[in-house]
Amino acid sequence: MYKKLISFAIAIMLLTTTTIAATGNTVPEAIVKDLNQHFTNVSEVRWSATNNYYKASLNMQGKFMEVFYNLDGSFIGISRNITLDQLPLALIKDVQAEKANAYVAELFELVTDQAGTEYYITYKNGLETKVFRGAGDGWNLYQQFDNE
Repeated sequence: MYKKLISFAIAIMLLTTTTIAATGNTVPEAIVKDLNQHFTNVSEVRWSATNNYYKASLNMQGKFMEVFYNLDGSFIGISRNITLDQLPLALIKDVQAEKANAYVAELFELVTDQAGTEYYITYKNGLETKVFRGAGDGWNLYQQFDNE
């Protein structure tokens, strides 16, 4: 049993190290430690980094999620893809009108300490893409651009 546990831990470390090495970035140990303390029972952890944040893409109990940290190591938030029926009831009714003219390309939930829970939905049609941000008070246009 002990050998299996050690083998599992080594496999997870190698997966994480390999992913980080492939991107050419290193994630500070404090961030990895924070993730491991706050998110247990995770697998398939893959780290990536930008100029503004670190992102851990992971599987937690069969659900794909992304956890974000600032470069200073502070927690930004966590996101997950959701389906339309997982939206709060107040937001579902507003989706139907926009959906008549476009298809839903992406829908996710984002939870942060600063803003609480927000929802982002991306609609696409042949001409343009619109991204809306939703909270308890309805949807607001967040971004809009022409498709190329």
